[in-house]
Amino acid sequence: MSMPATPPSPLSHYMSACGALPVHMEAEAAVGEGARLYCPNPQCSQLLVADEKHADTPIDCPHCKHKLCANCGITWHAGMTCQQYQAQPGALRSKDDQALLDYAEQAGMRRCPACGVMVERTEGCSYMSCRCGARFCYSCGRRKEPHSNHYCDCKPAAEQWLSPPPGMARALEEYDARAAQQRGQAHHAARQRGRAQDAAAAAAAAAAQQQRLLQAEAAQQAAAQERAQHLAARRAALYAQQQQQARQQQAQQQEQERRQQARQEERQQRAQQKQQQQERQQRAQQRQQQRVQQELHFPRRRKQQEQHLVQQQQHHSS
Repeated sequence: MSMPATPPSPLSHYMSACGALPVHMEAEAAVGEGARLYCPNPQCSQLLVADEKHADTPIDCPHCKHKLCANCGITWHAGMTCQQYQAQPGALRSKDDQALLDYAEQAGMRRCPACGVMVERTEGCSYMSCRCGARFCYSCGRRKEPHSNHYCDCKPAAEQWLSPPPGMARALEEYDARAAQQRGQAHHAARQRGRAQDAAAAAAAAAAQQQRLLQAEAAQQAAAQERAQHLAARRAALYAQQQQQARQQQAQQQEQERRQQARQEERQQRAQQKQQQQERQQRAQQRQQQRVQQELHFPRRRKQQEQHLVQQQQHHSS
C-alpha cells in the first residue's frame, strides 16, 4: 500500500517562489561546492572561486584586498598553521570570528551545510535557499534536496514561519491538519499492514509448526519402523545363528558317533586279528607238539616194525 501524497496547499505559489533562486544566486550555485569561497570581510562577502585550497598559504580578496585563508575560510591566522588554528578553542581564535559565532548563537542563525556561511532568516518559512545553491531547513539545519517536500518534518508547518503573511495562518493550520490526518491514515495503514503481516507471520509460524509436528511424527514413525526392521533383522540373525549352532552341534555329534563307531570297529577288528593270531599260534603249537610227539614215537614204532619183520622172517624160515 503506497503512502498518501503530501496534501495540496494554497501556498504552492509561495513555495515555488521560495524554491527559485535569483539570477545572481544561480550564478553562484553554478560554482562547485569544493571551489566556492566567500570573503570573510563583513563589508565584502563576495564569492571567490578557489579551485585549489592550499593549507598555510594566505590569499588576498580581489575585491577588498582582505587577507584570508582559503583552507579555513576565515581571516588569515598570522603566526599559526591551519592545523594549529583549528585545534584552538573558540575563545582563543580571532575576536571577529568569535564575535560572529556568539552573535549567530544569540540570534539563532544557521550555518549553511554546503558552504558553511552564516545565514539569518528575517521573514518567511524555514525552507532556506543559500546563495551557494544549497537548500536546507532553518529549524533543524538538515539539508534538503531540490525536489523534496517544502516543509520539514521536524515541526508543524505553522511553526516553521517567522511571520506568516496575512490570512496564511489559517491555511497553514489547514495544511497541518491535513498532513496530520494523512499521517494518522498512514500510521493506521501501517498498523493495519503490521497486523496483517503479524497475522501472516503467525499463520506461517503455525503452518511451520504444524509442518514440523508432521515431520517429527513422520520421523518418529520412520524411526519406529526402522527399529522394528532392526529388531526383526536381529531376530532373523539370531535364529540363523541358532540354526547354524544346531547344525554345527549335530555335525559334531555325528562326527563323534562316526569316530566312536570307527574306534569300535577298529577295536573289534583288532580283537579279531588278535584272536586269529592266537588261533594261528595255537595251531602252530599244536602242529609243533604233534611233530615232537611224532618224533618221539617214531623210533619205538620203527623198532616194533623191525621186530615184526624179524618175526615174519623167522616164521617163513621155519
